[in-house]
Amino acid sequence: MDKMTQVLFCIALAFSLATHTAIAAASGYGSFGSRTHLVGRDGLCLNTLSFFGYYTPTDLSLCEQWKSSQLWSILEDGTMRISNRFCLVPKSQSTEVVGANVVAMDCSKEIRHDMKWTKNKDGTIHHDESGLVLTAKPGRTVTVEVNENLPSQSWEATETFYPMVANIKWLDNLCLKSIEGENSYVTLNECSRDDKNQRWALYGDGTIRQNEYRHLCLTSSERNYGAMVVVSRCADKPQQRWGLAEDNTINHPNTNLVMDVRREVPLLPPMIVVDKHDGAASQRWTIY
Repeated sequence: MDKMTQVLFCIALAFSLATHTAIAAASGYGSFGSRTHLVGRDGLCLNTLSFFGYYTPTDLSLCEQWKSSQLWSILEDGTMRISNRFCLVPKSQSTEVVGANVVAMDCSKEIRHDMKWTKNKDGTIHHDESGLVLTAKPGRTVTVEVNENLPSQSWEATETFYPMVANIKWLDNLCLKSIEGENSYVTLNECSRDDKNQRWALYGDGTIRQNEYRHLCLTSSERNYGAMVVVSRCADKPQQRWGLAEDNTINHPNTNLVMDVRREVPLLPPMIVVDKHDGAASQRWTIY
């Protein structure tokens, strides 16, 4: 593997975007080896609360490399397992499962028809039976919900627990730069790794955060063509979830909106917006 390929592979692991590492349905345990962590909202890991009752609740907690309650596998039958015999399922088996708690069940004692999951390229983990997605917010138990493209619905199968910190480069050696403060705009400036306002933390939940102030997220003011991109306080909303596509565009997952640059007034700083994906060079970015 050459150096550039290694860099791109690390980005794919760290950045919960359109190129998510899929949980493959391979023989035995999945493509990532015997077990892996599932990193979700705010860089926290999917965790079982106790080890183990018949139905053990799940939540998010600080990631720990060898913590057995955070080590997940997926088998070729589509089940997601912890300690091999405990399967992830919605606790409710009714037809109305929206908002149902997700638990680890002893599937060596009971086989249910709703035990299968699919890891999608956009980072969601889809419950096959209900069509809902795995959703987790800090301080709450994990549930299945309708997919709203929220950061709390994005997951990364990885052993990299710390967000990648990088510059985001546009054309002409210009990099994305934040202006200090909440609800401030972003612009472009000559790239420099020493400029703290050009350094961004790329989280597994799809958020792009000021590295210096990680409670501030890159945000589109709306999910509409031409909406400005600003830095605002991180919240669980789709305007703060981003994806890096294979054509180097940065998008809102499951939309046709990508990050773009407008230079309408020559003497003023360029505006960063979201706009319709059209393949223009102004819509391509490099993470380094």
